[in-house]
Amino acid sequence: MGAVLTVKNLGPVEECVLKMTNFTVLTGKQASGKSTIAKCVYFFRSVKDDIADEIIRRTGFGKEMPTVADIKDILKQKFRQMFGDSNAQTANGYIRYDYSDNTYIAIDINNKKAEDSY
Repeated sequence: MGAVLTVKNLGPVEECVLKMTNFTVLTGKQASGKSTIAKCVYFFRSVKDDIADEIIRRTGFGKEMPTVADIKDILKQKFRQMFGDSNAQTANGYIRYDYSDNTYIAIDINNKKAEDSY
C-alpha cells in the first residue's frame, strides 16, 4: 500500500480518502476543498522534517530528546498556523496520513479548545 490521506470534516471537505501517487491532480469547483487537501498533504509530508529539526535543535550537551508531548505541541502549533483556529474548532474533524501499512499519523479535531483537540 502506498500513502493514503483521509480527511473528514475539515473546512469545506466533508470526507475524502485519497491514495497518493507520484503525480496527483486535484480538480473541483471553487471552495470545494482542493487547497485544504493540498495543505493536509504538505502538513503530513513535512512532519518528519519538523521532528528532525526539533531533535537537532535539542541535541547538545545536557539537552534531552523531545518527548511525545513536545512533538504533539509542535504539530498543534503547525496545524493552527496552516489551517487557522476556526478549523481547530471543527466538530468531529479527522485527518490521517498513512505513510505505509503500519506507519501513520492521525489527528482528531473536535469542538473542544484547540489545546485539548489532538
